[in-house]
Amino acid sequence: MSTPHASKPLGLDDAQENHVTAVAKSMVEWLLDIPLNIGNGLSGWTFKASLDEAATATANDFTIGHLLLNHPNLTHLKTGKVKNLGPVFREKDGSGKSSEDSDGGDWQISSTGPYEILSYFSYAQVLLDEMKAACRCTKCSKEGNVLKHYKRGCLRYSGITKLFLLLAHAIADGFGAPKVSGMTDPETQIKGVTEVFSDLIYENLVRWDTWFRLVACTVSGCEWDLSETDETSDSGALVAIQFGNFIAVAPWLDLTREITINGSFGLTFLEGNIEGLPDDFGILHCEHGEYTSTNNRSQSPQLAKTVSRGELQLAMSDHFSLEPPLDKITNVLDALQIDTVKAQINTAIFRADAHHYRIMTMVEAGTHLLIVDPVMVLVAITNCQTPDCSHEINESSAADSSPSPYVAIDDFDWLLNTWTAGPGTIIQMSKILDTQVKLNTALSLAHLGCIVRPHDSCCVSCAIAGVLKLKKRGSPRIISKTTPTRRRLATHHW
Repeated sequence: MSTPHASKPLGLDDAQENHVTAVAKSMVEWLLDIPLNIGNGLSGWTFKASLDEAATATANDFTIGHLLLNHPNLTHLKTGKVKNLGPVFREKDGSGKSSEDSDGGDWQISSTGPYEILSYFSYAQVLLDEMKAACRCTKCSKEGNVLKHYKRGCLRYSGITKLFLLLAHAIADGFGAPKVSGMTDPETQIKGVTEVFSDLIYENLVRWDTWFRLVACTVSGCEWDLSETDETSDSGALVAIQFGNFIAVAPWLDLTREITINGSFGLTFLEGNIEGLPDDFGILHCEHGEYTSTNNRSQSPQLAKTVSRGELQLAMSDHFSLEPPLDKITNVLDALQIDTVKAQINTAIFRADAHHYRIMTMVEAGTHLLIVDPVMVLVAITNCQTPDCSHEINESSAADSSPSPYVAIDDFDWLLNTWTAGPGTIIQMSKILDTQVKLNTALSLAHLGCIVRPHDSCCVSCAIAGVLKLKKRGSPRIISKTTPTRRRLATHHW
């Protein structure tokens, strides 16, 4: 991966350049090891980070390193070792922002500048102290330690600039960028890296939108301020940018492909134009999906017996409020049938403001049409469970089951019309979904938690037993699917 900014002369000698690179390497390695969890109630594709556990992360932890599409090449550079000063990151007493760099300095963003961010990293502090001692500028030789207002040519400014450019390039590398831009002003990357680390340090958050903006601006050359989103708007997650003939798009925007959590912080980089985008510059947001409709069963669903009525009644007090609908009961064999309903995707792009657009993804089946938010597919995968069982799975074993009024089996078009995000009054199960579009759409409608049942490795009874063990915030839904994507759909333990 080329790094034109980092190779530009900034007034640093070889030893200083090597020291800056070593510090950047240590910060990236720390960043990759930070354990993550989906934060309850957080909007968009956002994770809660455990900064104090980065040094002790185990193989069972899901980390930023898992989230990134690629492993940054910066960690493989031979830079020599920085002096061991203990933990790379150190919380300050009384955690939270300090006020030493919040007076409107030239590097200020969200009341925090690069110097303030680096005050949490011991290796970076040693680097800046050495730069200050070697620098002959007025700021370093006669004034205090805090670098609020800078002049180009200051060694500390040069060191911080190179350090933040290396961090920006490493994150872009992690997103799969083949190269970075050749723009001459590094301020965009400095602002972007500052924002990423501000989210981490002060809010313990990893926000997809912030990382997307940093990578998109670093690779395309777009200015940071142009990519800013109006916080008062109700637009969904950022998913694509067009800047001239440069395009970067989130792969999981495409519902026809398998969507996974590992590597979901990545982009596909192309040249050309996005169809439906009239300008040379535009940023695309997802349109929020329709996940608030009521569970209104006006027609007769197909119902199946998998556990006894007594077991369901016993479980409902702790998990879901289950009530039998006034519909006829049919055979459990329907749960073993392939869903034959045809599904198709339509998209439309609408302008939100001068440079921001919304892309609406709609899935159509039969007479039903649903707006789908791809982010909800990602969220669903983090909350779903995929059980296995040793029971025989065939029609003869299923035929022995007697009907129950608590489980309904839905065709895909009926699923679009009746499934809701919250807990319902019955357990809803899909027929065996045979395409990725159907699977992703069903997942988006069960993003609070569900059971994903591989049709050849989990019987219906064990799937329903799994539903009853879901946490209260889950939904009583079972998604049956064919198995080509089973292995990669299995999620990490959170």
